[in-house]
Amino acid sequence: MGIVVSPSFSPASFSRGKNVSLRAEATYHRECIAELTDTEAKEYLLEVLERDLAEAKEGFGRIKDALPHADRQSVQILGILWDAKPRIRTYGYICDQLKHLNGKASDERALNSVVKRLRRALEKTDFPIEITTHYGIGYNLRAPDDWQAPWSDAARD
Repeated sequence: MGIVVSPSFSPASFSRGKNVSLRAEATYHRECIAELTDTEAKEYLLEVLERDLAEAKEGFGRIKDALPHADRQSVQILGILWDAKPRIRTYGYICDQLKHLNGKASDERALNSVVKRLRRALEKTDFPIEITTHYGIGYNLRAPDDWQAPWSDAARD
């Protein structure tokens, strides 16, 4: 069906550069549902969630194609860290994201094992990616700014 909304701004008008921040996107969606009934607002937000999940699955699929030696959780962690680069993602945040994606909980020890497998898979490629462990905190990913990841939108065009 689809609900048509026309807010007075877009999420991009709040962001610096190309990437839209979560806060800007949330503000955009609040503006979109402000004049809708509860039923229409729920329908709109469900459509947004379905779209976002479809985009995430497509993105993880592209990462898996570029990194065939990695298992599913390794690919998911690479996607989580790639989206946050160069910021540090805490163990708790990554575990919560994996629980959201897989429907089952993961702990810090399991996360360490998956990151170890991810590092091994990355060693088999020529990707200039480095994952750094910040003991007691979490992980971050570093890659050259000018490097185009094979799974990025720019590399597909």
